[in-house]
Amino acid sequence: MKASYQPPFSTANDDQDDQVVSMQEKYAYGEHVGKVGWLTMRTRPDIAFAVNQLQRRTADPRKQDLEALSQLLRYLKGAPDYGVQLAIAKDGLVGYVDYSYNDCEDGKSTEAYIFYYAGAPVSWSSQKQDIVATGSTVAEYIVSIWGGVELPCMHACCLLQTEPFDICLLFAICCLLQLSNVQMV
Repeated sequence: MKASYQPPFSTANDDQDDQVVSMQEKYAYGEHVGKVGWLTMRTRPDIAFAVNQLQRRTADPRKQDLEALSQLLRYLKGAPDYGVQLAIAKDGLVGYVDYSYNDCEDGKSTEAYIFYYAGAPVSWSSQKQDIVATGSTVAEYIVSIWGGVELPCMHACCLLQTEPFDICLLFAICCLLQLSNVQMV
Protein backbone atom coordinates (compact mmCIF):
# COMPACT_ATOMS: atom_id res chain seq x y z
CA MET A 1 0.00 0.00 0.00
CA LYS A 2 1.54 3.27 -1.07
CA ALA A 3 0.60 6.52 0.63
CA SER A 4 -0.34 9.52 -1.46
CA TYR A 5 2.06 11.66 0.57
CA GLN A 6 5.79 11.94 0.03
CA PRO A 7 8.09 12.17 3.08
CA PRO A 8 8.82 15.84 3.80
CA PHE A 9 12.21 17.46 3.90
CA SER A 10 13.17 20.60 5.75
CA THR A 11 14.13 23.68 3.79
CA ALA A 12 16.54 24.77 6.52
CA ASN A 13 19.40 25.39 4.04
CA ASP A 14 17.26 27.72 1.90
CA ASP A 15 18.06 31.33 2.85
CA GLN A 16 15.13 32.88 0.96
CA ASP A 17 12.91 33.06 4.05
CA ASP A 18 14.50 34.41 7.23
CA GLN A 19 11.29 35.45 8.97
CA VAL A 20 11.67 35.32 12.74
CA VAL A 21 9.10 33.40 14.78
CA SER A 22 7.66 34.32 18.17
CA MET A 23 8.76 32.70 21.44
CA GLN A 24 5.45 30.81 21.56
CA GLU A 25 6.08 29.40 18.09
CA LYS A 26 9.66 28.46 19.05
CA TYR A 27 8.38 26.57 22.09
CA ALA A 28 5.67 24.79 20.09
CA TYR A 29 8.19 23.95 17.35
CA GLY A 30 10.61 22.41 19.86
CA GLU A 31 7.82 20.46 21.53
CA HIS A 32 6.51 19.01 18.26
CA VAL A 33 9.99 18.23 16.91
CA GLY A 34 10.71 16.38 20.17
CA LYS A 35 7.55 14.33 19.76
CA VAL A 36 8.26 13.35 16.15
CA GLY A 37 11.87 12.62 17.19
CA TRP A 38 10.57 10.12 19.73
CA LEU A 39 8.31 8.63 17.06
CA THR A 40 11.25 8.34 14.67
CA MET A 41 13.39 6.49 17.19
CA ARG A 42 10.60 4.01 18.02
CA THR A 43 8.55 3.17 14.96
CA ARG A 44 9.01 5.46 11.95
CA PRO A 45 12.35 5.14 10.12
CA ASP A 46 10.72 6.69 7.04
CA ILE A 47 10.84 10.18 8.60
CA ALA A 48 14.33 9.98 10.14
CA PHE A 49 15.99 12.29 7.60
CA ALA A 50 13.26 14.94 7.73
CA VAL A 51 13.24 14.94 11.54
CA ASN A 52 17.03 15.21 11.59
CA GLN A 53 16.80 18.31 9.38
CA LEU A 54 14.11 19.85 11.62
CA GLN A 55 16.08 19.12 14.80
CA ARG A 56 19.01 21.16 13.49
CA ARG A 57 16.82 24.28 13.58
CA THR A 58 15.28 23.76 17.03
CA ALA A 59 17.29 26.55 18.67
CA ASP A 60 16.35 29.16 16.06
CA PRO A 61 13.44 28.06 13.84
CA ARG A 62 12.19 30.22 10.97
CA LYS A 63 8.78 30.37 9.30
CA GLN A 64 9.90 27.90 6.64
CA ASP A 65 10.89 25.44 9.38
CA LEU A 66 7.39 25.72 10.87
CA GLU A 67 5.98 25.01 7.40
CA ALA A 68 8.27 21.98 7.00
CA LEU A 69 7.11 20.70 10.40
CA SER A 70 3.48 21.18 9.35
CA GLN A 71 4.21 19.24 6.16
CA LEU A 72 5.73 16.41 8.23
CA LEU A 73 2.68 16.30 10.52
CA ARG A 74 0.37 16.18 7.45
CA TYR A 75 2.46 13.31 6.07
CA LEU A 76 2.14 11.40 9.36
CA LYS A 77 -1.60 11.97 9.41
CA GLY A 78 -1.90 10.83 5.78
CA ALA A 79 0.27 7.72 6.20
CA PRO A 80 -0.67 6.26 9.61
CA ASP A 81 -0.02 2.65 8.52
CA TYR A 82 3.63 3.25 7.67
CA GLY A 83 6.26 2.22 10.18
CA VAL A 84 7.80 -0.96 11.53
CA GLN A 85 5.81 -4.00 10.45
CA LEU A 86 6.86 -7.39 11.69
CA ALA A 87 6.55 -10.29 9.30
CA ILE A 88 7.82 -13.81 8.88
CA ALA A 89 10.81 -13.73 6.55
CA LYS A 90 13.82 -15.94 6.03
CA ASP A 91 16.19 -13.02 5.58
CA GLY A 92 18.91 -12.69 8.15
CA LEU A 93 20.46 -9.42 9.21
CA VAL A 94 20.87 -6.93 6.35
CA GLY A 95 22.13 -3.37 6.73
CA TYR A 96 22.08 -0.38 4.40
CA VAL A 97 24.17 2.77 4.76
CA ASP A 98 23.99 5.97 2.74
CA TYR A 99 25.03 9.60 2.92
CA SER A 100 24.23 13.00 1.49
CA TYR A 101 27.57 14.63 0.71
CA ASN A 102 28.19 18.21 1.89
CA ASP A 103 24.51 19.01 2.47
CA CYS A 104 24.91 20.94 5.74
CA GLU A 105 25.61 24.64 6.14
CA ASP A 106 28.99 23.91 7.76
CA GLY A 107 30.19 21.60 4.94
CA LYS A 108 29.48 18.36 6.77
CA SER A 109 27.48 15.48 5.32
CA THR A 110 24.41 13.63 6.57
CA GLU A 111 24.82 9.90 7.14
CA ALA A 112 22.17 7.26 7.67
CA TYR A 113 21.85 3.54 8.24
CA ILE A 114 19.06 1.02 8.62
CA PHE A 115 19.30 -2.64 9.64
CA TYR A 116 16.62 -5.23 8.86
CA TYR A 117 16.22 -8.59 10.58
CA ALA A 118 13.72 -11.07 9.16
CA GLY A 119 12.43 -8.33 6.87
CA ALA A 120 11.65 -5.80 9.62
CA PRO A 121 13.72 -2.72 10.51
CA VAL A 122 15.39 -3.19 13.90
CA SER A 123 17.83 -0.27 14.04
CA TRP A 124 18.09 3.02 12.13
CA SER A 125 19.60 6.45 12.41
CA SER A 126 20.18 9.64 10.43
CA GLN A 127 22.62 12.27 11.68
CA LYS A 128 25.18 14.87 10.66
CA GLN A 129 28.74 13.53 10.33
CA ASP A 130 31.18 14.74 12.99
CA ILE A 131 33.89 15.76 10.52
CA VAL A 132 34.01 17.48 7.13
CA ALA A 133 34.63 14.93 4.37
CA THR A 134 36.97 16.07 1.57
CA GLY A 135 35.02 14.12 -1.06
CA SER A 136 32.03 11.87 -1.60
CA THR A 137 34.14 8.71 -1.34
CA VAL A 138 35.51 9.86 2.03
CA ALA A 139 31.95 10.54 3.22
CA GLU A 140 30.98 7.03 2.09
CA TYR A 141 33.94 5.51 3.99
CA ILE A 142 32.88 7.38 7.12
CA VAL A 143 29.29 6.15 6.93
CA SER A 144 30.39 2.58 6.12
CA ILE A 145 32.60 2.56 9.22
CA TRP A 146 29.67 3.91 11.24
CA GLY A 147 27.41 1.14 9.89
CA GLY A 148 30.18 -1.40 10.39
CA VAL A 149 30.38 -0.48 14.08
CA GLU A 150 26.62 -1.03 14.45
CA LEU A 151 26.68 -4.34 12.56
CA PRO A 152 28.26 -6.58 15.26
CA CYS A 153 25.94 -5.10 17.89
CA MET A 154 22.89 -5.87 15.75
CA HIS A 155 24.19 -9.35 14.95
CA ALA A 156 24.66 -10.09 18.67
CA CYS A 157 21.14 -8.84 19.46
CA CYS A 158 19.69 -11.06 16.75
CA LEU A 159 21.57 -14.05 18.14
CA LEU A 160 20.12 -13.43 21.60
CA GLN A 161 16.57 -13.51 20.21
CA THR A 162 16.84 -17.03 18.75
CA GLU A 163 16.19 -20.43 20.25
CA PRO A 164 19.30 -22.14 21.70
CA PHE A 165 19.48 -24.73 18.89
CA ASP A 166 19.41 -22.00 16.24
CA ILE A 167 22.47 -20.14 17.54
CA CYS A 168 24.99 -22.42 15.81
CA LEU A 169 23.06 -22.01 12.59
CA LEU A 170 23.04 -18.22 12.82
CA PHE A 171 26.80 -18.00 13.36
CA ALA A 172 27.18 -19.41 9.86
CA ILE A 173 24.92 -16.73 8.36
CA CYS A 174 26.76 -13.77 6.87
CA CYS A 175 25.73 -10.26 7.82
CA LEU A 176 25.32 -8.14 4.72
CA LEU A 177 26.08 -4.41 4.69
CA GLN A 178 24.97 -2.65 1.50
CA LEU A 179 26.89 0.40 0.24
CA SER A 180 25.75 2.81 -2.48
CA ASN A 181 29.09 3.98 -3.91
CA VAL A 182 30.66 1.88 -6.70
CA GLN A 183 34.13 3.17 -5.74
CA MET A 184 33.76 1.47 -2.35
CA VAL A 185 33.39 -2.04 -3.80
